[in-house]
Amino acid sequence: MTDNFEKIFGEARKTSLPKDEKEQIRSRLLAFIQAHPVREGYPIRHLWQRSRIFLSLKNLKPMPIIIAIFILLGGSVSASAENSLPGDLLYPVKISVNEKVVSAFKLSSDAKANWEVRIAERRLEEAEHIAIGTDVNVSGDMRSQAIANIRENFEKQESRIQDRIAKLEAEGNTQAAASLSSKLEVSLETHAAILNRLEQKLEGTANNEGIKPALRELRLKIEARGEATAKTRGELEAKVSAAPDVMAAAFGAATASANKIEEVTKFIAQATIRLGADAVIEAEAKLEAANQVRSEAQAKFDTGAYGEAFVLFHESARAAQEAKLLAGANFKLEIESNEDASASINEEIEGNANQGLDLKLELGR
Repeated sequence: MTDNFEKIFGEARKTSLPKDEKEQIRSRLLAFIQAHPVREGYPIRHLWQRSRIFLSLKNLKPMPIIIAIFILLGGSVSASAENSLPGDLLYPVKISVNEKVVSAFKLSSDAKANWEVRIAERRLEEAEHIAIGTDVNVSGDMRSQAIANIRENFEKQESRIQDRIAKLEAEGNTQAAASLSSKLEVSLETHAAILNRLEQKLEGTANNEGIKPALRELRLKIEARGEATAKTRGELEAKVSAAPDVMAAAFGAATASANKIEEVTKFIAQATIRLGADAVIEAEAKLEAANQVRSEAQAKFDTGAYGEAFVLFHESARAAQEAKLLAGANFKLEIESNEDASASINEEIEGNANQGLDLKLELGR
């Protein structure tokens, strides 16, 4: 046990946040704790149960406990954990502390839904990172098991998102359900394509033979869920298109599409600086397609075809998000052998676009 703690804090010393950012995060966390009391009503107790220590442990709710741990760690362990993978010492901190803390700060339903999709993406990105791993000390069996664990966690997360979509529709919020389905769909389809490329890239490499079945199983699962989500999205969009408030829905989708294109344009510009123009050619083509579809959507909107405009604005946003995901994937595929460079570029490019240190960025807002 002592050795494990020494390893954890040894990792923590390697990464730390600037003092001003620590203070900003700590103040936000403390404000959250004050707004969410940690003690519940007192039941009838024995005398030995009246200890302050006992009551503190007994009556703390799960989320404040997690946040309290985060504060005690000072953010260093959590920051280090962001780069961890299944099997790493700090991976439980990443999924059981970091992601739950960020989720607690997502106050709106839309923000929570977007973060749930992001968590699913993080699991798939972990699988991709493991697939291109070059550590000779990690056997193929270990990598296969890690990918299998990721698949299990991904399936649970994707199921939670589908439940949220169904709940939104049941509550009559069909527009939000359609938007969430659209976001999940592009994430699933793009990552399935990335995994397919990785399978081809690993073809014929002896040291990667063991992980290809696990990678293929994960890809097939993602493809199946992507197809099902696309069907759901189409059905939901049809309902929105036939609703009386379709004009407002189309206007909202137009705003979301414009914001996404702007975000991805900045992301690709940063990626071009760091990786070079050749690495983002495909992403730029997808972004151009997104702009073209958005122009078609705007034309439909201007002529009063609000239902068609709503669908096309969603398609435009999906194309833009696909461009962003592809640009990030190209970074991983092209610079896989340079771990120092990949860490630096990943933090600079993905972090600024809410793709890298999600914890730091999400809490810093």
